Amino acid sequence: MAELATTAPFGDPREIDTGSLKNIYTVRGSVAPDELFTFRKGALVGIRPGDVRMIEVVLDGEPRADLEIVGVYDDEMGTLDPIIDVGGDDEALDSYGKSVRVKVREGDLGNFDTAAPGPNQILAEHVGLPCYAKNDNTLWLTDDGGMLSFAGLVAGVNSRGKVTLRNTFDIRNDWKNYGAAVGIAPATIGIQTGTGTLVAGVATIAATITANSRILVTMKDPGAGAITGFADLKTPAADRTVGAPGSFKVYAIDDAKATITTAVCTFDWQVEG
Repeated sequence: MAELATTAPFGDPREIDTGSLKNIYTVRGSVAPDELFTFRKGALVGIRPGDVRMIEVVLDGEPRADLEIVGVYDDEMGTLDPIIDVGGDDEALDSYGKSVRVKVREGDLGNFDTAAPGPNQILAEHVGLPCYAKNDNTLWLTDDGGMLSFAGLVAGVNSRGKVTLRNTFDIRNDWKNYGAAVGIAPATIGIQTGTGTLVAGVATIAATITANSRILVTMKDPGAGAITGFADLKTPAADRTVGAPGSFKVYAIDDAKATITTAVCTFDWQVEG
């Protein structure tokens, strides 16, 4: 059995965007996974892949990397009744045996929690970066090693540390297309960033690395040495270690693509996937 409710069981109700009605659409509610849960107003909701398009809440205890996070639960259609039965395809039915239809809002959606200080905490400096749904009211900066679903882009962080999420059809579609373009399943895309210091022509960077990771390195301070580029090598295997944590090596090279062993510089790095 599952139930619908419009307020959170603890604390204040979620704050949601109340803009144009064009950002609202109606979809059937799902009772999967098979445990008690609540559609709370302003709570993140997602759709599982496949032909059956029904929304469900994002649960801490059952992380999923394949949900399409479509926005937040905005309101129910018709009379609010406890769900007492399950229809075809795990469809939620009300006490009259009718399909439960709920309104979902996309756009700029506000007031979400984030992780405690650490690699998953979203800060103001992360505006514009992708983020991931940890539960129905919490966003993380990473996908937790491929465990969480892409939620949208960070639109803002207020003085209380609450995160505004930007989630639209175009953003979701662009993310899927990006994953296809680089040969990475959308559910596994994550972005890690940092700054490294290269001494004697080589630096080793610790990061979560998969077989499909794309690594980008850009100059920050050229320091000493005739550096004209960087190289990150997949072979030999010692230059890139897959894992969480894994690592990769960065080499300073010259025009002849030879390693400059006297080079000293700092660089920014980014790992996608």
